[in-house]
This record gives sequence, C-alpha cells and structure tokens, in this order.
Amino acid sequence: MIERIKIRNYKSVQELDLPCKRYNVFIGDTSSGKSNILEALSLLSQGVIQFDRGLNAHAFDKRVIRYDRLSELFTNADLREPITVEADAADVNVHFDQKDQLMKFRFTDMDGNKSEYHFQMPGNQVQFNGTNGSLDTVIRRYQYDPAVTFGQHWFTHLAPTDGHNLSAVLLHNPELLSEIDEIMTAKDIFISIDRDTYKISQRIDIARNVSVHLSWATISETIKRYVFLYTAVRTNQNAVLLLDEPEQNTFPFYTAHIAEIMAREVTNQYFITTHNQYLLSALLDKAPADQIQVLATFRKDKETVVRPVPYEELEELMKYDLFLNLDKLAEA
Repeated sequence: MIERIKIRNYKSVQELDLPCKRYNVFIGDTSSGKSNILEALSLLSQGVIQFDRGLNAHAFDKRVIRYDRLSELFTNADLREPITVEADAADVNVHFDQKDQLMKFRFTDMDGNKSEYHFQMPGNQVQFNGTNGSLDTVIRRYQYDPAVTFGQHWFTHLAPTDGHNLSAVLLHNPELLSEIDEIMTAKDIFISIDRDTYKISQRIDIARNVSVHLSWATISETIKRYVFLYTAVRTNQNAVLLLDEPEQNTFPFYTAHIAEIMAREVTNQYFITTHNQYLLSALLDKAPADQIQVLATFRKDKETVVRPVPYEELEELMKYDLFLNLDKLAEA
C-alpha cells in the first residue's frame, strides 16, 4: 500500500505532499484539480504509455491524460522544471531535454526496476522513440471506454486502462462470471460471451429454447460501466486502483453496490474522485473508518490545494447534500 504521494509541477498541482490511507476519496468543485491529481498518479500506471510507433502516435493514453501538446502537462506549460510524481518507492520524472529536443520520461516501479522513454516533438506531433522494458506496475488506472474492442488477451486482472480483455477475463473466471450473472439475472438481464469471437452480448429469451442476442453496443450504459468496474475491482489483489468519477452515467443502485464491493476488497488501495453522494455514503458506511479519508480539493491562487476533512466535519455536512456545500470545505 502506498503510504505517501508527492506531486510537483503537474498542471494545476504545483506541489502536493499527501499521506495516504487505503481509501482516498477526492471531492471538489469542477476544475478544482482533483482529476489532475489522479492524472499525475496515472503516469505511474500500467497501460498509460502508448507503444504504437509513428509520427502521429501519442505519448500517453489521451482518454486518461488530457492534453494536445506535452508542454500542457507542466504547470503553466513551463518546461524549465520537471514533473515529478512519487508514490513511496515508485516515481516518475518527466522533463524536456533542450539539447536533444526530447521529452524524457523516467520511471521506477515499486520493486526498483527502471525504464526510460523518449518522445520527439516535431511541432505539435509526438513520435515514440524507444523504450527499455515495459511498464508493468501494481498501480492501475481504469477508464471506461464505450468504443473498446474486446480481444482474447488474458491477464489475471482486467487490463488497464480500458479493459480490452474484459470478455477473456470473464471467460477464464467462471466464479466472477457467475457473480455478475446472479446480479444481472435479478434485473432480468442475461450476459453472454462468444468463446470464438470474445464478443459480449445480451441474451433475450423470447420462447422456450428460442433466444436472440443483442450486441454489447445495445446494452445500457449503466450495465456496461457496472460490469467493467465490478471486474476491475474483483480481479485485482494487492493493487492500487485509480478511478475518476466511477459513478458516471450509472444508476444509484449500481453506484452504491460498486462502492460496497470496493469496501469489501480490502487488499486493494483506492484513489477515487467523485461528485456522487451515493458512492461516498456507501464507502463511508462500509469501509473501516480508520482506513478512509475524504480530501477536499480546491483552487487557491490558481493552484490545487488538498485538505483532509475531519470526520466530525464530514459527518455534519453529510446530513445535508455535501456536494451542494463544497464551499464550506474550502472556507474551513
């Protein structure tokens, strides 16, 4: 488990030094910078560096790291100071080498293994230049992507960042598939996976021994997101999961249930951003009180600032709608 994170010079996060718990929940107004904190940590995540080569390749997964030009990752787009992110023994350093005209990404994982990646910057384009080894860490950012194509790639856990091995993981984990099937069946939803194509579909029984299969695209957004998140949480053990607003486009029942599953999976550590009362309430109710912290995130002098919210203060605000009273957290 990560005991402390330190972030410097990443977008609005000029300097952050934060002790961590098992559940770290960032709340704050729009543009407070909570997603920037998660992005910075995502630089340490498996699956974030893009390995396809060519002049139009992107250095980082743009579904997770938001930018057009690499300079936009730096505070005020100032390349004179490097971006540094530390999570105990793991760290990353991103800096611009003016002499070589390269953006250099140096990474050390939890076990001390080092990798280095260079990105050339002709104009606003990025060209992947090379690597020493692959980026495989226990820090894993998950971001649901409705356009993902499932394949037969199989790991013991859902592949960051988009879960492109979702169908393969479920096929090779009958117990997990049974759990999801039990939850879905209660809602008259039946999920089916084709072993040859790895396509996921919804099965509708229209008569005895007669059924039709509708493609994954026709399944409700809530169900797809729920299956994605449920699989991410359940297939990871002793991992650090990064989740940005996991409640998006999800019905409250499923949002609360995912929070309960996270509270139950106590071998993992979580860094979560949310705007959702159901998610936060379920986590506070189910997770051990001494293992969760709620972190008020706000801007001060154009810089992201984080304040751990004392339990007594949080308890009082939770009597109302906390997310309509975020200004009170910034004022404290």
